[in-house]
This record gives sequence, C-alpha cells and structure tokens, in this order.
Amino acid sequence: KFLVVLSTDVSLRDKEFGYIADNGTDVFLGQRNRTAIVNSLRASYNFDPFTALNLRVRNFWSVADYSDNVFFQLNNDGTRTQIAYDVNDENNVNPNTNFNIWNLDLSYSWRFAPGSVATLLYRNQIFNQDDLSTLGYGESLGNLFDQAQTNQLSLRVVYFIDYNNVKNVFKRKA
Repeated sequence: KFLVVLSTDVSLRDKEFGYIADNGTDVFLGQRNRTAIVNSLRASYNFDPFTALNLRVRNFWSVADYSDNVFFQLNNDGTRTQIAYDVNDENNVNPNTNFNIWNLDLSYSWRFAPGSVATLLYRNQIFNQDDLSTLGYGESLGNLFDQAQTNQLSLRVVYFIDYNNVKNVFKRKA
C-alpha cells in the first residue's frame, strides 16, 4: 500500500567546453567546471484498488563555473582560437551560472470506472537562476526558497468510452 523512493544523482564534469555568447558574427566558448545534483523523493499510498495519494518532490541544482578564465572564439571551420574574454567587461556576458529549481507535486487519483480516472493535482514550483556559481549547494538552496513560488491546482478527468458499445449511436437512421 505504501511506497517511498529516495534518489540522489551527482554529476561532476571538469574542463568541459560550453557556449557563452555570440555577437551576431562570432561565437564564444569557455572552459568550465560543471556540477549538477538531482535529489528526488517519490511516495505513494494506495487506499484501495481505486484510490491513491502520490507525492513527488524534486530539486535540481546545476552550476557552471568559468573561473579558469580559458575562453575561445569559434572559427568558421569548426576549430577554436583561444582569446582574452573579460567576464567583468560590461560588453561581455558573465557565463557563470547557478541554476536551481524545486518542484512538489501532490495528487489524488480515483479510478471510478474501467479505464477511467480523475486526478486532482497540486503543484508547487520555485525557480532561480543567477551568476553566483561559487555558492555551495546549501547556500544556493537557501537563495532558492527566497524566490516567489508558483502554485497550481488542476483536475483532470479521463473517461474511457468503448466504441463497440456506442457505435450504433453514430449510425444514420434511414
């Protein structure tokens, strides 16, 4: 009747290349260190064969840090040429990225007929993206919860209609 699944995925990628910006004619790349962490919790409770309560909580955090200051311009033939790219210059884009998102889904499902289900869903989402790539996971998560929340409530009803039982309704009367 009750199931809980907790998972964590950590990805560390050092010295990979990523797109920074373009000015219409030139494309700029940079060498970055990227970290991503995904934490998720899924829980479900089945009251009986027809009704269930489901919870899904997910946090995705990713940072791209270009502090090695190794930058390139993409050449027309696909090669790259190392260049000086000052991220503090007001004309240049700061490529450092701190991306954090939180989702919470709570749903109640009712199977009211064969192949038919009604689902009431509450969804909460929080999102933050900035250039604070030196923040740790905990600090970034703290900043995330200072952001505005998006809340949604929806009802979805799916009803199965057996064509064999209703096909005579669609026939023309002569």
